[in-house]
Amino acid sequence: MAVTPYHPKILGIALALAAAGGAVQQATAQTAQETSYNGKLERRSPRDGEIYDSHPLQLSAGKRYEIGVESTEFDPQITLTDPDAEVIAEDDDGGEGNNSLLEFSPTRSGTYRIRVKAVDDGKAGAAYKLTMRELRPLPAPVRAKPATTASLRMESYGGSLDASDGEVNKRYEDEYVFHVEGGQTMLFFLNSSAIDPVLQIYDLPGRTTGRSIDQDDDGGSAQNAFIAFSPKDSGDYIVRATSANEHETGAYTLRAVLVPAD
Repeated sequence: MAVTPYHPKILGIALALAAAGGAVQQATAQTAQETSYNGKLERRSPRDGEIYDSHPLQLSAGKRYEIGVESTEFDPQITLTDPDAEVIAEDDDGGEGNNSLLEFSPTRSGTYRIRVKAVDDGKAGAAYKLTMRELRPLPAPVRAKPATTASLRMESYGGSLDASDGEVNKRYEDEYVFHVEGGQTMLFFLNSSAIDPVLQIYDLPGRTTGRSIDQDDDGGSAQNAFIAFSPKDSGDYIVRATSANEHETGAYTLRAVLVPAD
């Protein structure tokens, strides 16, 4: 992943920081339910001649779902529509390789529909596998309360990813809520020697649709993650600590620093 070029003051502060500790508790794990279907691209749109396939899905409000399509015969793209036939989510390469994967939490129950097609022109009869997993609910994010502070207003939080945490895309995660004023810059660091850490930032609507505002894998030192976050709008933002690899477990330290105004 490319590293964003940051202002020299931000880089200077980033290089000056040291780690500290803390603790986080998360909800008890539940087993995810999974169903799968082997299909083929067989339908042709009368409007544009596009070859696709479509499936109705009965989804319940408040639950979390992971919907994925994989194929060795074409590069799949999926589109999810709500009971009013409005497009609400889509994905191309969110899964492994060129496969598609999206996560969704409906706000109302009903019949949704997933549409499968090829990114390029698909061939009739091209095979794919559609998988839907019902995921356990995400634990409520933790209101950030620092364990330690420093002269640069550094706040540090110690945590650990384990099987009792929330799970997103087969990766465990902890979440923290930070209030950030519009125009401010906050630096977030996620360090670990036990996992390959990944940082993600969401606004509150994005947490339910899986669309992050920003994310980083190796922007910090070694394999550690780093984000300089400067939102336009004031509000509460979710900072997610997760991993690059599936089902990684181990301790980490999350640090947050408010950059002083000029």
